[in-house]
Amino acid sequence: MPGVGKTTTTLKTLSYFVRDYPILYITPNRELNGEILETAKKLDMNEVHILYGRNQKNCEKFQIVNRVGRQGYSVKFTICNSCERFREKNCIYYHQFRQAGEVGLWITTHAQAKYLDIQNDFKFKLIVIDEDPLQTFFKKGLSLTDQIRFFRSGGDNLVKSFFDKIQICADETLE
Repeated sequence: MPGVGKTTTTLKTLSYFVRDYPILYITPNRELNGEILETAKKLDMNEVHILYGRNQKNCEKFQIVNRVGRQGYSVKFTICNSCERFREKNCIYYHQFRQAGEVGLWITTHAQAKYLDIQNDFKFKLIVIDEDPLQTFFKKGLSLTDQIRFFRSGGDNLVKSFFDKIQICADETLE
């Protein structure tokens, strides 16, 4: 039901907690990230941050990184570990993650979220998943039947790990 105010209502509710807790808000796309940022600022949320994927502004080796990533290889282990900026802890892309998990609202996409280690590196007290994230996690180019087989067989280890970590974080919060 688009346009009925679900996101605005969610943000209004979060505005009471965002001053005291780190909250991760996961969206289907970058455009929605920008809309959420603007709405949050209108609601006087001061600590609002977008966690960006690699792009030409935050990664000087973006062309190579983009090709390696599209081929399914780990960018961190194949490119970043040999990058001088990364080794000197001067990488703009990785710098944004040093503060993530501190008090405030942290916004990212479904695609980016599956790479976040929310159990060890980021101690979010609440994770909001806006819209259905499963489309992000299915393999592109497969028929629906093959996608279901892929997912039921364990699918992408990153996806399984991501959902397992959400469950562990939820269990720890409820204890």
